[in-house]
Amino acid sequence: MTNPHGAVVLSPTEQAEDIPEDQPGLEARIRELEAAIAACNAHTCSLMDQEDPAKGIFHAAAIHASKQRHMQLRYLKDICVARVSRLRA
Repeated sequence: MTNPHGAVVLSPTEQAEDIPEDQPGLEARIRELEAAIAACNAHTCSLMDQEDPAKGIFHAAAIHASKQRHMQLRYLKDICVARVSRLRA
């Protein structure tokens, strides 16, 4: 599922069972997840750039949440890649 800006929107409860089993669906999902991972990385970097310790501006909670989201997306991508490999074998 994507939002109007084209970014992947995953529910926090999405499980590995929700990932497609067919190769074309998996490959499409991998592309979506790669785009979401790149967007997540850019968001994290943006938050880190906005921090200014001298002025007391910190985004630790948002950065942590963004990094957790990145790990979730990587995990889902790894599952998709493994399933594609299994289908090719």
